[in-house]
Amino acid sequence: QIDGNLGYHVFLDCGDDCEDDSECPTAGSGDVTGNGSVDVQDIVLIVDGILGSGFADDCSFATADATGNGTVDVQDIVTIVYMIFGGRDDSADATLINLMKNENTLVMDANGHVSGIQMTLSHDMDFSIELTDEALISDHRTDGNTTILVIVVPESNDLFTFEGDFEIIDMIFANDEGSINVNLLSSPEKFSLNSIFPNPFNPTTNISFSIPQISDMTLSIYDLQGREIASLVKGEMQPGLHSITWDASAQVSGMYLVKMMAGDYMETGKLMLVK
Repeated sequence: QIDGNLGYHVFLDCGDDCEDDSECPTAGSGDVTGNGSVDVQDIVLIVDGILGSGFADDCSFATADATGNGTVDVQDIVTIVYMIFGGRDDSADATLINLMKNENTLVMDANGHVSGIQMTLSHDMDFSIELTDEALISDHRTDGNTTILVIVVPESNDLFTFEGDFEIIDMIFANDEGSINVNLLSSPEKFSLNSIFPNPFNPTTNISFSIPQISDMTLSIYDLQGREIASLVKGEMQPGLHSITWDASAQVSGMYLVKMMAGDYMETGKLMLVK
């Protein structure tokens, strides 16, 4: 079970000594490096600031505050990501996330695109964590019994693996539309083939599914002629929320089916590969 005061937020704030925007011409621009452009190097510096390194001065802080709300967090990073890479189809943005702590993995099941994640964890001294490397940037900082982490543009539903136990005391999941609603799940109550995202996709997509108890199961991909072209899961699976990536680089564009089978349970979903 994941517990914690999810209404509590820790913000970086420049306090009563913030400079007026007129004294900081780059305020809100995201150009923290001061080189006249906004790129991934600026995001890296802002991530470092959120994780505890702070900012060089009040103007640097104001520059990182791309949302202009007087705080610096992952929502500012998301705004800057959109400055650099351009906007997305809003209909593809996630509006809901299910989050579950499996045996040693924190897994999310989102119904669309997630641009940025910031979390604060409380844990014992023997806790260790390894973030996903399937992201534009992923980094964390541990100080005693507290870890702050930032993941920018995650491409995997498996956010991190861990040893030990932890509680989430603060979290922000965001995209260009703002914060995303998050459900914290203790354990699945039934078998379920959950989200497939992105869909349409090229060439990889994430398929999430839920297992309520230890089960022998299969998860396979079929073409429309009923031929199995990929076996993604075959064997015993532990209970929890799981995610697996299908790489369809070797396949042609078109419609495919994903079939999940476990005991008497069977469910099929559709995938569209567009190259």
